[in-house]
Amino acid sequence: MNLICNNNTSASDIFYFIGDMIGNSLTPFSFDEKKQIYIHSNDFFTIRRRLRKPFRLISKYIESTINKNYDEFKYIDEELVSFISSFTNGTVHGYTTIWEYIKKYKEANLKCRILLSTATQSGIVDLVTEIFGKDKIILIEPKKYYRIKKIHFIPISKYNFDDDFWDSVDELYRQYILKHKFFFEYKKIGIFKSNSYSSNYSCGEISNDDIIEFCKNNQIYNLNPANFTEIENANILNNCEVFACSWGTAYYKNLRYIGDTCKNIYVFIPTEFLYEWNARKNKKNSFYSKFKNANVKYYTLDKHRLNTLKILS
Repeated sequence: MNLICNNNTSASDIFYFIGDMIGNSLTPFSFDEKKQIYIHSNDFFTIRRRLRKPFRLISKYIESTINKNYDEFKYIDEELVSFISSFTNGTVHGYTTIWEYIKKYKEANLKCRILLSTATQSGIVDLVTEIFGKDKIILIEPKKYYRIKKIHFIPISKYNFDDDFWDSVDELYRQYILKHKFFFEYKKIGIFKSNSYSSNYSCGEISNDDIIEFCKNNQIYNLNPANFTEIENANILNNCEVFACSWGTAYYKNLRYIGDTCKNIYVFIPTEFLYEWNARKNKKNSFYSKFKNANVKYYTLDKHRLNTLKILS
């Protein structure tokens, strides 16, 4: 890789660019007039560097992009902090990084406005808006060059909601996200990755017909997170008594929203994720037989048909 990198976490008079999707990751990066990359503007240069193949692809893409003509740019004449990671478009990794950004922003007592992207998943935008307010956010568009008066980068250290990390942000979550007076009619909630909608990353999708039949047979409300704000989703799950979900982001992210009233959690592992399940089952932060007050059961969909399963609750 021929890119010259700078490890600083702040920069003045700098370019910012969000490029193409590579795999299920976006490619945000910042650089100066000498084409020197600021490594904390893209987490591939820090904690993901060990992923050699995607790292080479990202590096090659950035190097080719940075050598294009970027004379046309929008100038943002203020101090900002970037809340844009390579997973800003979603997945549990995107939600982990946004909580790390929020936590470190608070700890550093920063006051400047926050940089997000029009590619940032709406649920992530919901969290930032709820905590800091809509006026605190500046949205920028992919494929456009921005020149920023001053920008701060927050180094990322986590990609997953392990117990220790969630404990470190739980106070912020309870202070800003949980609502004391919240009502939702249904107490048995299901969240599944379905093949009924387009996804940037289709691995682990379950037949929507099977999901509908399973939820009908078990009197479960099939919650589509896109129909609610992330704040509403968190509070719905905090007050549920039964939670059913597919393995992946639906499990790893939403598990943290489960409250003390939940009695049973059911997790369904699609065939495509069996390799991951076999590697992680019985490991801390991936497998729980008990989560808070709920019993947790796992079903692999190579041995079970979701639409025929009858669960106890």
